[in-house]
Amino acid sequence: MRFVQQAIAEILCKDWSEKDKIIFFLTEESRKKNWDDGYYIDEKGKPLKGLKTELSSLGLKLKIEEEDIPEGKSEKELWELFKKVLHKIDKNDEIYLDITHSFRSLPFLIMIALNYAVNIKNAKIKGIYYGAIEALGTPQELKTMPNEERNAPIFNLVPFVTLFDWTIATRRFIDIGDASLLQQLAQEELKPLLIKTGGKEGKALKTFSDLLIKLSNSFATCRAREIPKIISLIKEKINEVKEELPILPAFLPLIEVIKEKLDKIKFNEKGLEETLSTTEWCLEHNLIQQGFTLLQEGIITYYLKQIGLKEEEIANRDNRKVVVDAINCIVRNMPETDTLRIFPDKEKLHNIIISSSSIAELFTQISEYRNDLNHAGWTDNFHKPDDFKRKLGEFIQRLNKKEVQDV
Repeated sequence: MRFVQQAIAEILCKDWSEKDKIIFFLTEESRKKNWDDGYYIDEKGKPLKGLKTELSSLGLKLKIEEEDIPEGKSEKELWELFKKVLHKIDKNDEIYLDITHSFRSLPFLIMIALNYAVNIKNAKIKGIYYGAIEALGTPQELKTMPNEERNAPIFNLVPFVTLFDWTIATRRFIDIGDASLLQQLAQEELKPLLIKTGGKEGKALKTFSDLLIKLSNSFATCRAREIPKIISLIKEKINEVKEELPILPAFLPLIEVIKEKLDKIKFNEKGLEETLSTTEWCLEHNLIQQGFTLLQEGIITYYLKQIGLKEEEIANRDNRKVVVDAINCIVRNMPETDTLRIFPDKEKLHNIIISSSSIAELFTQISEYRNDLNHAGWTDNFHKPDDFKRKLGEFIQRLNKKEVQDV
């Protein structure tokens, strides 16, 4: 076959229906030289058929459309080309693109248009093909090569385009702590392998991506008890993931970035490191409401750990309310509640709160902002949106200093 587009159509499109179509974007020159008949002649002087005629001989059911485009010699022409390509893409289209004979910067521009369509029209790029005739030799060598030996390889460049998706997904995780795109990409690429090997290969990578999304969801929903467990599991899986990285090489640059981020979160049994670390994560990823919640609830947890309660006792609603009542009693001079009065560890709790009074005072100040957030601004102490992030950062800094001074 003279035309790589003809070969691609024969391979990909033989089972396509009347609902499918191939669109040829044609500059004036490409139409004249390759689309229409007769521009080139064979060694006997006979005019050669153009691509349009060759395609008709395949007997495909699909539609074939022609779209005239400019060569892209000016910014105006480039925008015209961009609009024409985008106009031809419908919502949820699956796109197979051939760029073999694209001119100058046209492949780059078309890729931008396709990427735009992926995000705006939910289109999917299924294949990007390039017929590498140059892989057979130099132009001089090709001239002397018999036609039957000119079998150029056709490369599918989609794996390289997928790197754009990995870049966006990584950026999203770094900026806002959301791993949903990473998980989606990992699952899409691993699914065929998991099916083929019965789950023997790619298992660690799948588990790793699942854990990342669990971590994202745990921060988004303030699952303070789950976050340390998930992070520990992720760290345990990292070595297994590294062994599987040849399967998914695009994941390689993420591992150290993820590990570095998770290493910032510190855990201990009784101190405030865990609360500070998780709240700093929230501040860094703009999870402001979650940050206030984890910060205040972390202080309550800290006091209950200090008096020696176990996890199930720390999770008890009455015990947590007792801490709030004790702080209000000591810091705000409010009367004791009945629950606090009969609490068996009341004296111990009082002494710990008094010895770390600056943390208790900070707790009451955090309450004002947390209540404003939780009640959607329907409070007497209404704050502007910008106040919350600034104040959360301030509270974290103050708690960092007070932990050193008081604990």
